[in-house]
Amino acid sequence: MSGIASARKAQPVKVVQVATGAVGVIALDTLICDPRFTLSGLWVHSAEKIGKDAGDLCGLPPTGVLATGDLDEVVALGRPVLVGASRKRFLGRLLGDPEAVTGPVSAGVAVAVLAYERGASFIRAHDVRQHVEALAVSRAVVA
Repeated sequence: MSGIASARKAQPVKVVQVATGAVGVIALDTLICDPRFTLSGLWVHSAEKIGKDAGDLCGLPPTGVLATGDLDEVVALGRPVLVGASRKRFLGRLLGDPEAVTGPVSAGVAVAVLAYERGASFIRAHDVRQHVEALAVSRAVVA
């Protein structure tokens, strides 16, 4: 085994998971079970998940990592943070549609700008042009 491969095996990557929706819970399960990763933090939207152990949220034994609803707390862990709220149903539900299956572009853009301003390292978006324009305006206004 090469030196790089053995170093990677010996030093798992510390990660923070943002969200535990339908896809997020699958990713969370993988991050907990895969020895290449160490879960360092977990951000969730829904109030009923805040304070719960990451393992409990995906059907695994407790990990000791408790979910938070505070993005600043997650950013303060010092790990790169990726936020992907684009078109997520919780955005539509926040806006009053309890049956929403997706969120409006404007809501996803708002979350991206707020996350960027609070220190998120990466933004995942479906509507790239709208996100890039909003982030450029945010950066120009703050500068």
